[in-house]
Formats: sequence, structure tokens, C-alpha cells
Amino acid sequence: MEKKKLFFGNLSYSVSEPELRDLLQPFGEVASIRLFQDKGFGFVEFVTEDGAQAAIDELNNKEFKGRPLKLDFARPREARPRR
Repeated sequence: MEKKKLFFGNLSYSVSEPELRDLLQPFGEVASIRLFQDKGFGFVEFVTEDGAQAAIDELNNKEFKGRPLKLDFARPREARPRR
């Protein structure tokens, strides 16, 4: 399983996609960003596994916009029972 997609937790509700791209630019090319601003988290997919790992190594628990970031590799989405 390729590890290019990251979970970003504890994001400030005011963070924007361009701000996150600027933060991540030193670690490699970002393929996609999906933010859930009203929930304070998002997902970022890097082009390479090395970029994703470097972002975790450098940014996990670092403060960004007043909050300590929580980064980890994204896990596959679990199936939810239909209602």
C-alpha cells in the first residue's frame, strides 16, 4: 500500500487550501487537498511517499495558526452500515 495520503488533524477552522499548500511546499508536490474546515481536519495527498513522510517528520505536533498539528498516514475508509 502506497503511503502518500495524510490525515491532518487539529487544523484551525480558518485555514485555507493555499495556506496549507504553502506550508507543505518544502516537502514535495501536493497532488490534492481536501479540507473539512468546520470539523478542523483534512486530507492531503502527496505525489511521492517521501514527501508525505517528510511532512509527518517535520510538522507533526508543530504549531500552525495557533494549534499543534496532528499528522498521520490516512487509513482506508471503513464501510458504514446503511441506514
